[in-house]
Amino acid sequence: MRIVIAMDKFKGTLTAARASQAVADGVRQVLPDAQVDMMPIADGGEGTTDAVHTALGGELRHIAVPNAIGTVLVKVPVLFIERDGRKMAVMEMSAAAGINLLRENEYDPVVASTVGVGQMLIYAEEQGAREIVIGIGGSATNDGGSGMATAYGYRFEDASGQPVDNVPEQLQRAVVLRKPPNFVAPKVTVACDVTNPLLGTNGATYIYARQKGASSDALPALESRMEHLADLVSAGMGCDHRDVAGAGAAGGLGFGLMSFLSATLRPGFPLLAEVLRIEDRIAAADAVITGEGSIDAQTCNGKAPMGVAGIARRLGKPVVAIGGQVDADAAAVATLFDHVIGLVNEQTTAEDAMANAASILQQRARVAAEWLLNGSSLRVIDK
Repeated sequence: MRIVIAMDKFKGTLTAARASQAVADGVRQVLPDAQVDMMPIADGGEGTTDAVHTALGGELRHIAVPNAIGTVLVKVPVLFIERDGRKMAVMEMSAAAGINLLRENEYDPVVASTVGVGQMLIYAEEQGAREIVIGIGGSATNDGGSGMATAYGYRFEDASGQPVDNVPEQLQRAVVLRKPPNFVAPKVTVACDVTNPLLGTNGATYIYARQKGASSDALPALESRMEHLADLVSAGMGCDHRDVAGAGAAGGLGFGLMSFLSATLRPGFPLLAEVLRIEDRIAAADAVITGEGSIDAQTCNGKAPMGVAGIARRLGKPVVAIGGQVDADAAAVATLFDHVIGLVNEQTTAEDAMANAASILQQRARVAAEWLLNGSSLRVIDK
């Protein structure tokens, strides 16, 4: 039996790679002769680089770049893989400008910048990447990608023709945006599941800036700065992506990547599925085990396990889901998976599951393997 194991992260406890390894260990205890294709998954957010590295190998290199507020240098991973004879780089913006890198008292979307993200992208080009896949999400920024633009040499000038320092903080002083001479953008594809536009009540500032430390009183000024950036881009570059779905992702980095690098935004899981060649690997398997920290109605809203299950269903492969917590009453769950197993049940509390996630996940994987070995009617179990 050949089994694809495609686990996403269990947030706060296990990375996708560690979760997939725990499941593989449990499966092998029941099915020692099974061929296990371990394929950690992600949807473009945190853990994407690690998942692709575990699944495909490649060369993982690191570069030191400033964090979002420029107080320290952080060591960020950039993965290089060969793809159809071309070098591809895979990275996550959150590794450089993620809110998870800051203490809560450091949150400051007024000064937070994506300059480190720009340095990551430039490094990938310098190392020979002809295509870059970047996951965006989890940002501490609200700069519309203006910091990234300065890393590439875009110049924001004031009324006297002098460069504006401290972009994005002083961005309102800029009256002209100039593109670097002879600039050729790399091919950049963005994994993005957010559909917010750049501006407005559903835009980057009013939806996300509060969680990055902005007070309600600060929102109008942040919104005005973002609108000013969009106007500068429109006048200086002849493009206007402010209303495009996803422009507001990662504090407007979606807008910046489209505007400054002519990047293409794509939904996270389908993009990563293409990179990982998930469909081909499931087609060659007899069964699939997938899962993440929670299996519930939200799983059916574009999460990676939903994507895996959809491919498995279409190819006629049985698919088992293992989640930290399972909402057995979510009708959509039963339509996605043939069998669903939870770590948390009457005997195992959420605290126990968090503290011993790997060992409990391994045990639940044995249950999944027994179900695959023996076959069963559709049901949800929690034991």
